[in-house]
Amino acid sequence: MRKVLALLVAAFVVALVPIPASAQGGSGSPCTPTAKGGSGGAGCTITVKGMTFDLGPSDQFGCPNLPSGEVSAIVNGIFHVNINSAGDNWTTSTLSGPFTIISSTNTVLATGHLETWFGQENNLSNSVGNAIVNLTGTNLVTGQAIKVHFEQHAFFDPITMLPLLTGSHFHGSCG
Repeated sequence: MRKVLALLVAAFVVALVPIPASAQGGSGSPCTPTAKGGSGGAGCTITVKGMTFDLGPSDQFGCPNLPSGEVSAIVNGIFHVNINSAGDNWTTSTLSGPFTIISSTNTVLATGHLETWFGQENNLSNSVGNAIVNLTGTNLVTGQAIKVHFEQHAFFDPITMLPLLTGSHFHGSCG
């Protein structure tokens, strides 16, 4: 059951960002875990190039020098999925590339560079989700520099997958 959960997590992570046909490398599952020696574990890696990554509205970051619009990036990245013989699983990713913030009238309001890291760990006794997003660029409306840093660390009950407030934290900063 835990191996099925790991594959579902991997599919969910990949589904968060649509992969262009050129990055998919064929039809079917984006990742089929293969055995890792005699340990009983398995893993796989997905590499993406030129993938569109939609971060949603810029207002969610709460930064006053960030113009209001849709944040989108064209990224290169890598996803790793690992499953051990007990069924514990870990999914991680690193994405990097140029971003833009576009207004509802399709005007480019900001440009810059995005870097983001994501991790989901599901063990017998706990589950943890981690994410870091960095945006560095220029607000083209005001000429101001943009620096956004957001990090999230959340614990989950491994059975209900509901977030646990103890130990979880969220932090954002603007510059």
